[in-house]
Amino acid sequence: LHDGLAEAIKYGCIRDAGLFAQIAAVKSDQELLEQADSIIETCCNIKARIVEKDEFDTGERMLLNFGHTIGHAIEKCCGFTTYTHGEGVGIGMVQMTRQTEKLGLTAAGTAEELSRVLKKFALPVTAVFDAQEILQAMALDKKKSGKKINLVIIEKIGVGRLHKIDWQDIPAYWIGERMTTLKITPAKLNGSVCVPSSKSMGHREIICAGLSAGTSIVDNISMSDDMEATLRCLTALGIGFQKVPSERSGRTALAINGSGNVRVSQSTVDCGESGSTLRFMIPLGALCGEPLTFTGHGKLVTRPLQAYYDIFDRQGLSYTTASNGYLPLTVNGVLKSGDYELPGNVSSQFISGLLFALPLLAGDSVLKITSALESQSYVDLTLSCLAKYGIVIEHENYYKYHIGGGQKYRCGRNMVEGDWSQAAFWLVAGTLGRQITCTGLNRDSLQGDMVVADIINRMGGKITCDAEGNHTASSASTNGVVIDAADCPDIIPVLTVLAAVSEGTTEIINAGRLRIKECDRLAAMTSELNKLGAAVTELSDGLIIKGRPEGLQGGCVDSWNDHRIAMSLAVASLVCKKAVIISGSECVQKSYPEFWQDFTALGGMIKTVGTGESI
Repeated sequence: LHDGLAEAIKYGCIRDAGLFAQIAAVKSDQELLEQADSIIETCCNIKARIVEKDEFDTGERMLLNFGHTIGHAIEKCCGFTTYTHGEGVGIGMVQMTRQTEKLGLTAAGTAEELSRVLKKFALPVTAVFDAQEILQAMALDKKKSGKKINLVIIEKIGVGRLHKIDWQDIPAYWIGERMTTLKITPAKLNGSVCVPSSKSMGHREIICAGLSAGTSIVDNISMSDDMEATLRCLTALGIGFQKVPSERSGRTALAINGSGNVRVSQSTVDCGESGSTLRFMIPLGALCGEPLTFTGHGKLVTRPLQAYYDIFDRQGLSYTTASNGYLPLTVNGVLKSGDYELPGNVSSQFISGLLFALPLLAGDSVLKITSALESQSYVDLTLSCLAKYGIVIEHENYYKYHIGGGQKYRCGRNMVEGDWSQAAFWLVAGTLGRQITCTGLNRDSLQGDMVVADIINRMGGKITCDAEGNHTASSASTNGVVIDAADCPDIIPVLTVLAAVSEGTTEIINAGRLRIKECDRLAAMTSELNKLGAAVTELSDGLIIKGRPEGLQGGCVDSWNDHRIAMSLAVASLVCKKAVIISGSECVQKSYPEFWQDFTALGGMIKTVGTGESI
């Protein structure tokens, strides 16, 4: 059923956005069966119309081969056994669309939209093969004529077209960035690890330092792709920085030189895949009075920004976006002091972004939260960082913030504390292994993810803390509990791993916002853990996990290009009977570039497999 659905999705992509939307809205296999006749009839009508126009397959009829150029090559290279025709076509459609997005031929976010629907029906979107082998198979494609080939691409869902290119240019359309596939042999981890500094606090410290007049020192930074993105934004806003010697081995210290205000020194800034960077920086960009364009990659292109657009509309601030409010976003105007409103169920990053910017306006402002606030701890992190740099903000139980205008950020020298969201991986690994001690943590931290120690202990784990704040996780048998994700969404993926091998049932609640992270993390953990033999059921805003204390089986999984999914699956390998093969493992660069080195240092057994490209 699912295999044939890939072909139906293809028809929606090339000619009928309504058909695509109908399939995307299906909630179960039973509902799919009920709508099967309607879907098949629509597909037949589309094909009939196309074939009637192009009986001899010389033009428009080639659109029916969307995804087939790569899909047929995959089928051939695996001997027509590993992947079915529908699976190959699905992979081909996604990979082609990913590349044409980058080349500006397809609307931003289309590949992610397509991937989401395919994954919903357990259809793969990536595979690993040798590059030359795939190219040789693709050379047999019937759309190749001499040195030219007609590629089938989509400009957006529902609009397909032919795109003729030279055969020598074909690698640019199917070979994506190299993706590293790792094979992990199950082993119990043991030892001590110095956790990276907090990415959440790192962003905030760097921004506050940049808004100060003079030079500030921010030390103990664990550099990552996301931190680099924030530094790029500071540069675009006229703020300079340079590396200086760090007091901590292996960490980075920055001298950040601010003028106390912001200005546009670069008209376009690349936020990478960092949601924090984008949402923190947009209000600052809206202080400049000049056009500033924000771009991004991957899921960031489609992550919601409507909360800011509503504010801009109310204030008459000029801005432009791609279709559907997607990036790139250009802001051109100046925020006005006064009354602001945000719903409490949006990301706290919107609240923090305004709290950074509003003190720099001449007049006073009030920010009112109109519904129940989620992720309050992240707002606490922002308020504590602002206070360190001399900014005073009063609040009424986190629902109304009084922000005095005309304030000045004060220079300082500050150390970024350890990251509890990264420690969570090792605390779960220690619980599932022998014993792991995490150093570099603040036992009095305001980070909401610090609750991971309490949750593990509530499940029956053994997390202890010494006088220096070092936390040790020892091997323990655990039990299912109810976990509220509202204030700690980032630790849910790895806690799902622990729940998967705990006695009884675990329920994850209030987790709807995990769907709009780097990937849909509820769907990702359900899909990938179940591939390993877990019993996870996905709900609209949570998960039900029936524990299997005997352990998981192992197998091939995908990172979904999400750092927290990749690291969680690495921890899951510790309780598998057979090896776990993770594709896209390099995505840990986003937040924890040293993860695989630390994993190995604790006794993990990993090796890179294959010499191919991910397609």
